[in-house]
Amino acid sequence: MKKYYRARISGSSEKLAAWKGRGFTESKRKPCLHLLAEVKCPVPRMPHGVWISTKDGVCMPRCMDHTSVWNKDGKVAAIVTQPYQLDEEDLAEIYALCKTIGVTVEISNGWNWHYKEAMSLVFSKMQL
Repeated sequence: MKKYYRARISGSSEKLAAWKGRGFTESKRKPCLHLLAEVKCPVPRMPHGVWISTKDGVCMPRCMDHTSVWNKDGKVAAIVTQPYQLDEEDLAEIYALCKTIGVTVEISNGWNWHYKEAMSLVFSKMQL
């Protein structure tokens, strides 16, 4: 059972300031790609918010680290996670999750405010 830890957000980062300048505010919601995609989450949670692992699905890729949820215009608009590394299995899992529930992901070092060597994965709702 993976415990969720909110990313420590430093307001002094230029990249974080730019993110906030685009109209995003940090949410206190637990990261869940189903929530972002506005579809029913198949993963049950215990009352204190910890996920219960099931074979039916996952809410976030296993590589997630330093993860934060972002609102825009009062709704969950993006989920950012900043893992230290990604491998082929991580990329396959990310692709499958995005394709299955209809979200997009940008993988770059463009928004990594946690640690300059980390990658940033920015998940957002697919635009139709």
